[in-house]
Amino acid sequence: MKRIILSLVVPTFLGSCSEPPAPSFSLQDRQLVDSLYQMEYEQIVDTLDAQCEIMQTTQLDQIVDSLLKERLVEVMQQRQRYQQNEQ
Repeated sequence: MKRIILSLVVPTFLGSCSEPPAPSFSLQDRQLVDSLYQMEYEQIVDTLDAQCEIMQTTQLDQIVDSLLKERLVEVMQQRQRYQQNEQ
């Protein structure tokens, strides 16, 4: 009885350990996927380009201004130290 159960259970476990076969796509499927990918890719590139342009026009000016302000503060601090050393 145990042998019968084992002979039924062991092959089931061994078969479940193998990987399923890789999917195979027809030429039409691959062409469809490729055309869908190309359409989405173009839309994403257009969106990213627009966002990049917006960022460059708005945030780049702010970043440059903040760097200039920091540098101006550093220059003023150096001048004050220099004037204190002169006295």
